[in-house]
Amino acid sequence: YTEGEFSEKSSSMRTLQGFSTATTDDGTPKLAGEKFFDMYRAYWGGSATYADDFVMAALDKTGVFADASDADEGDNLARAEIANKGAQYQNTWMYIIHEMEDAVADCRAGDLTANDKGVKAIDEAWVFWAGSLEGTEGTGNGVQMYALAEKGCAVPEHVDVHHPRDGGRRGGLPRGGPDGQRQGGEGDRRGVGVLGRVAGGRGRDGRWGPDVRAGGE
Repeated sequence: YTEGEFSEKSSSMRTLQGFSTATTDDGTPKLAGEKFFDMYRAYWGGSATYADDFVMAALDKTGVFADASDADEGDNLARAEIANKGAQYQNTWMYIIHEMEDAVADCRAGDLTANDKGVKAIDEAWVFWAGSLEGTEGTGNGVQMYALAEKGCAVPEHVDVHHPRDGGRRGGLPRGGPDGQRQGGEGDRRGVGVLGRVAGGRGRDGRWGPDVRAGGE
């Protein structure tokens, strides 16, 4: 998350943390001024690194996680889930939108040298959306937004009859599980102590957490 491993840029190693903490040469947040980034930044209290703040709090056991217990399996599971999903669906998602915004700006500028007229930025948006584990046919075991969309395909009418993952037929079971429930949904109450405090829900102590909606899958 903080050091990277598999995605090398021209001058350094790309990191998931960097999607949230990147700045321009003068220290301005790289995504500042983009519509959706500014909206999410305001929603999360004005921090330009709101996504990284969320993930690092879970990893370091700080902020709303400060009273999580290392001996509590539920708390540990909740922190792990929040760190993983925060990195995937907050850090990476916002940077995907940035790449698409970048492509639009390149096209409007009409500069042939700018990201191949925006094509390179769109390619990068897709790469970050799908990840490297899906394979060329989209039948792998990815962990990024593409996999999340596939997992959420719980309505039989929405199953792609031509998609290899669906077995070429309608009515396949949703990837969320045989009971049709997504992980972390109503049927999964593990980690409710920490998750409740983060998502504004009711924790094990019976009190409602702060109204900072973490968002579900």
